[in-house]
Amino acid sequence: MRRCGYKRPNPPGKTAAAVIAAGVITSTAMTIYLLYRHPTGHDPVHSPTTDGRNTDLLIAGAILLTGFLCLTLTPPPAPARNPRAATIGTIMGLIFSAGYIPANMYLAETIVLYCLGAPLILFTVAAVLGGAPAAVWAGLTAALWSFSIPLLAHFQGYQVEAIKLDDTEPGVIPDPQLYFPSLLGQDLGTAFFGMVWFPAWALLLGIVGHYIAKATQAFAENTATPEGTHPRRHPRHPSHRREGTPGA
Repeated sequence: MRRCGYKRPNPPGKTAAAVIAAGVITSTAMTIYLLYRHPTGHDPVHSPTTDGRNTDLLIAGAILLTGFLCLTLTPPPAPARNPRAATIGTIMGLIFSAGYIPANMYLAETIVLYCLGAPLILFTVAAVLGGAPAAVWAGLTAALWSFSIPLLAHFQGYQVEAIKLDDTEPGVIPDPQLYFPSLLGQDLGTAFFGMVWFPAWALLLGIVGHYIAKATQAFAENTATPEGTHPRRHPRHPSHRREGTPGA
Protein backbone atom coordinates (compact mmCIF):
# COMPACT_ATOMS: atom_id res chain seq x y z
CA MET A 1 0.00 0.00 0.00
CA ARG A 2 1.36 3.40 -1.03
CA ARG A 3 0.11 6.75 0.12
CA CYS A 4 1.95 9.93 -0.79
CA GLY A 5 4.93 7.85 -1.90
CA TYR A 6 5.18 5.99 1.44
CA LYS A 7 5.33 2.21 1.46
CA ARG A 8 4.20 0.71 4.71
CA PRO A 9 6.80 -1.79 6.01
CA ASN A 10 5.72 -5.36 6.50
CA PRO A 11 5.36 -6.20 10.19
CA PRO A 12 7.55 -8.92 11.67
CA GLY A 13 6.31 -12.47 11.84
CA LYS A 14 3.43 -13.11 14.20
CA THR A 15 5.59 -15.35 16.34
CA ALA A 16 8.31 -12.71 16.75
CA ALA A 17 5.74 -10.01 17.52
CA ALA A 18 4.00 -12.24 20.07
CA VAL A 19 7.28 -13.11 21.80
CA ILE A 20 8.29 -9.45 22.14
CA ALA A 21 4.82 -8.40 23.31
CA ALA A 22 4.74 -11.22 25.87
CA GLY A 23 8.18 -10.16 27.07
CA VAL A 24 6.98 -6.60 27.60
CA ILE A 25 3.96 -7.82 29.57
CA THR A 26 6.07 -10.18 31.70
CA SER A 27 8.70 -7.53 32.45
CA THR A 28 6.03 -4.99 33.38
CA ALA A 29 4.24 -7.47 35.65
CA MET A 30 7.51 -8.42 37.35
CA THR A 31 8.35 -4.78 37.99
CA ILE A 32 4.93 -4.11 39.52
CA TYR A 33 5.19 -7.23 41.67
CA LEU A 34 8.61 -6.21 42.97
CA LEU A 35 7.42 -2.69 43.77
CA TYR A 36 4.44 -4.15 45.62
CA ARG A 37 6.43 -6.72 47.64
CA HIS A 38 9.54 -4.63 48.33
CA PRO A 39 8.94 -0.94 47.62
CA THR A 40 12.08 0.08 49.56
CA GLY A 41 15.22 -1.45 51.05
CA HIS A 42 18.67 0.07 50.67
CA ASP A 43 21.74 -1.22 52.46
CA PRO A 44 25.27 0.20 52.83
CA VAL A 45 26.61 -2.21 50.18
CA HIS A 46 24.48 -1.21 47.19
CA SER A 47 24.09 2.30 45.79
CA PRO A 48 20.54 3.71 45.70
CA THR A 49 21.33 5.43 42.38
CA THR A 50 21.51 2.06 40.59
CA ASP A 51 18.41 0.68 42.32
CA GLY A 52 15.64 -0.01 39.84
CA ARG A 53 13.11 1.54 42.21
CA ASN A 54 14.81 4.88 41.73
CA THR A 55 12.28 7.27 40.18
CA ASP A 56 14.56 8.16 37.28
CA LEU A 57 15.23 4.52 36.44
CA LEU A 58 11.55 3.62 36.69
CA ILE A 59 10.69 6.37 34.20
CA ALA A 60 13.49 5.26 31.89
CA GLY A 61 12.33 1.65 32.16
CA ALA A 62 8.74 2.59 31.34
CA ILE A 63 9.91 4.50 28.26
CA LEU A 64 12.05 1.56 27.13
CA LEU A 65 9.26 -0.98 27.56
CA THR A 66 6.87 1.29 25.64
CA GLY A 67 9.47 1.63 22.90
CA PHE A 68 9.89 -2.14 22.66
CA LEU A 69 6.15 -2.58 22.28
CA CYS A 70 5.90 0.15 19.63
CA LEU A 71 8.84 -1.35 17.75
CA THR A 72 6.97 -4.63 17.56
CA LEU A 73 3.71 -3.09 16.35
CA THR A 74 5.29 -0.66 13.88
CA PRO A 75 8.78 -1.94 12.96
CA PRO A 76 11.14 0.19 10.88
CA PRO A 77 11.64 -0.83 7.23
CA ALA A 78 15.19 -2.18 7.67
CA PRO A 79 14.44 -5.16 9.96
CA ALA A 80 11.43 -6.09 7.81
CA ARG A 81 13.36 -6.38 4.53
CA ASN A 82 14.54 -9.88 5.34
CA PRO A 83 11.43 -11.98 6.04
CA ARG A 84 13.49 -14.49 8.03
CA ALA A 85 15.34 -11.95 10.16
CA ALA A 86 12.72 -11.62 12.90
CA THR A 87 12.21 -15.37 13.19
CA ILE A 88 15.93 -16.20 13.30
CA GLY A 89 16.62 -13.44 15.80
CA THR A 90 13.74 -14.45 18.04
CA ILE A 91 14.94 -18.07 18.15
CA MET A 92 18.48 -17.03 19.05
CA GLY A 93 17.20 -14.64 21.72
CA LEU A 94 15.07 -17.36 23.28
CA ILE A 95 18.03 -19.76 23.26
CA PHE A 96 20.07 -17.17 25.15
CA SER A 97 17.25 -16.65 27.66
CA ALA A 98 16.88 -20.40 28.19
CA GLY A 99 20.57 -20.64 29.04
CA TYR A 100 20.28 -17.60 31.26
CA ILE A 101 18.03 -19.54 33.65
CA PRO A 102 20.61 -22.09 34.87
CA ALA A 103 23.28 -19.40 34.70
CA ASN A 104 21.40 -17.41 37.33
CA MET A 105 20.78 -20.50 39.41
CA TYR A 106 24.28 -21.97 39.46
CA LEU A 107 26.81 -19.51 37.97
CA ALA A 108 26.67 -16.46 40.20
CA GLU A 109 30.41 -15.79 39.94
CA THR A 110 30.57 -16.15 36.14
CA ILE A 111 27.23 -14.70 35.07
CA VAL A 112 28.99 -11.75 33.44
CA LEU A 113 30.98 -14.14 31.26
CA TYR A 114 27.76 -15.77 30.11
CA CYS A 115 26.23 -12.39 29.24
CA LEU A 116 29.29 -11.59 27.14
CA GLY A 117 30.14 -14.98 25.66
CA ALA A 118 26.71 -16.38 24.80
CA PRO A 119 25.62 -13.33 22.76
CA LEU A 120 29.01 -13.33 21.04
CA ILE A 121 28.08 -16.71 19.58
CA LEU A 122 24.30 -16.52 19.24
CA PHE A 123 23.97 -12.97 17.96
CA THR A 124 26.79 -13.47 15.46
CA VAL A 125 25.18 -16.67 14.18
CA ALA A 126 21.87 -14.83 13.84
CA ALA A 127 23.59 -12.16 11.73
CA VAL A 128 25.29 -14.74 9.52
CA LEU A 129 21.98 -16.52 8.89
CA GLY A 130 19.63 -13.56 8.64
CA GLY A 131 21.71 -10.40 8.43
CA ALA A 132 22.27 -7.66 10.99
CA PRO A 133 18.49 -7.20 11.56
CA ALA A 134 18.30 -10.78 12.84
CA ALA A 135 20.96 -10.03 15.44
CA VAL A 136 19.04 -6.94 16.55
CA TRP A 137 15.87 -9.00 16.98
CA ALA A 138 17.91 -11.49 19.01
CA GLY A 139 19.09 -8.66 21.26
CA LEU A 140 15.56 -7.34 21.72
CA THR A 141 14.24 -10.79 22.61
CA ALA A 142 17.12 -11.54 24.97
CA ALA A 143 16.73 -8.18 26.73
CA LEU A 144 13.06 -8.74 27.49
CA TRP A 145 13.11 -12.43 28.37
CA SER A 146 16.20 -12.16 30.55
CA PHE A 147 14.58 -9.24 32.39
CA SER A 148 12.75 -11.25 35.04
CA ILE A 149 14.99 -14.32 35.29
CA PRO A 150 17.41 -13.00 37.99
CA LEU A 151 14.49 -11.60 39.99
CA LEU A 152 12.58 -14.87 39.88
CA ALA A 153 15.73 -16.84 40.75
CA HIS A 154 16.37 -14.70 43.82
CA PHE A 155 12.73 -14.83 44.90
CA GLN A 156 13.14 -18.62 44.89
CA GLY A 157 16.30 -18.32 46.99
CA TYR A 158 18.86 -19.19 44.33
CA GLN A 159 22.33 -17.65 44.63
CA VAL A 160 21.33 -15.18 47.35
CA GLU A 161 23.87 -16.51 49.82
CA ALA A 162 26.60 -16.76 47.17
CA ILE A 163 26.07 -13.16 46.08
CA LYS A 164 25.97 -12.06 49.71
CA LEU A 165 29.41 -13.56 50.26
CA ASP A 166 30.77 -11.63 47.28
CA ASP A 167 29.16 -8.35 48.33
CA THR A 168 30.09 -8.27 52.00
CA GLU A 169 33.37 -8.39 53.86
CA PRO A 170 34.34 -11.62 55.65
CA GLY A 171 32.59 -11.95 58.97
CA VAL A 172 29.98 -9.26 58.21
CA ILE A 173 26.37 -10.47 58.38
CA PRO A 174 24.06 -7.99 56.61
CA ASP A 175 20.52 -7.43 57.78
CA PRO A 176 18.33 -9.67 55.57
CA GLN A 177 15.46 -7.21 55.91
CA LEU A 178 17.60 -4.67 54.06
CA TYR A 179 19.94 -6.80 51.98
CA PHE A 180 17.39 -8.94 50.12
CA PRO A 181 15.11 -6.05 49.01
CA SER A 182 18.20 -4.08 48.02
CA LEU A 183 19.50 -7.02 45.97
CA LEU A 184 16.19 -7.20 44.11
CA GLY A 185 16.28 -3.47 43.47
CA GLN A 186 19.77 -3.76 42.01
CA ASP A 187 18.61 -6.59 39.77
CA LEU A 188 15.74 -4.44 38.55
CA GLY A 189 18.18 -1.65 37.72
CA THR A 190 20.41 -4.13 35.88
CA ALA A 191 17.38 -5.35 33.91
CA PHE A 192 16.65 -1.79 32.77
CA PHE A 193 20.29 -1.45 31.74
CA GLY A 194 20.05 -4.74 29.85
CA MET A 195 17.26 -3.36 27.68
CA VAL A 196 19.84 -0.95 26.27
CA TRP A 197 22.96 -3.07 26.46
CA PHE A 198 21.67 -6.25 24.78
CA PRO A 199 20.32 -4.54 21.61
CA ALA A 200 23.46 -2.39 21.36
CA TRP A 201 25.71 -5.45 21.76
CA ALA A 202 23.55 -7.29 19.22
CA LEU A 203 23.84 -4.43 16.72
CA LEU A 204 27.63 -4.49 16.95
CA LEU A 205 27.76 -8.27 16.57
CA GLY A 206 25.20 -8.04 13.78
CA ILE A 207 27.50 -5.81 11.76
CA VAL A 208 30.40 -8.20 12.39
CA GLY A 209 28.27 -11.22 11.44
CA HIS A 210 27.05 -9.46 8.30
CA TYR A 211 30.60 -9.00 7.03
CA ILE A 212 31.50 -12.55 8.02
CA ALA A 213 28.59 -13.79 5.91
CA LYS A 214 29.67 -11.64 2.95
CA ALA A 215 33.26 -12.81 3.21
CA THR A 216 32.15 -16.44 3.46
CA GLN A 217 29.88 -16.06 0.45
CA ALA A 218 32.61 -14.40 -1.61
CA PHE A 219 35.07 -17.14 -0.67
CA ALA A 220 32.56 -19.84 -1.62
CA GLU A 221 31.91 -18.20 -4.99
CA ASN A 222 35.60 -17.85 -5.75
CA THR A 223 36.21 -21.45 -4.78
CA ALA A 224 33.34 -22.76 -6.90
CA THR A 225 34.23 -20.58 -9.93
CA PRO A 226 37.99 -20.08 -10.32
CA GLU A 227 39.11 -16.79 -11.77
CA GLY A 228 39.32 -16.82 -15.58
CA THR A 229 36.73 -19.61 -16.08
CA HIS A 230 33.53 -17.73 -15.39
CA PRO A 231 31.03 -18.12 -18.26
CA ARG A 232 30.57 -14.36 -18.52
CA ARG A 233 34.29 -13.68 -18.75
CA HIS A 234 35.72 -16.61 -20.76
CA PRO A 235 35.46 -15.82 -24.50
CA ARG A 236 35.70 -19.49 -25.52
CA HIS A 237 32.96 -20.76 -23.22
CA PRO A 238 30.38 -22.78 -25.21
CA SER A 239 27.60 -20.44 -24.13
CA HIS A 240 29.33 -17.61 -26.02
CA ARG A 241 29.56 -19.43 -29.37
CA ARG A 242 27.03 -18.68 -32.02
CA GLU A 243 25.36 -21.28 -34.18
CA GLY A 244 27.38 -22.19 -37.20
CA THR A 245 30.73 -21.29 -35.70
CA PRO A 246 33.42 -23.94 -35.44
CA GLY A 247 33.11 -26.03 -32.32
CA ALA A 248 29.43 -25.11 -31.82
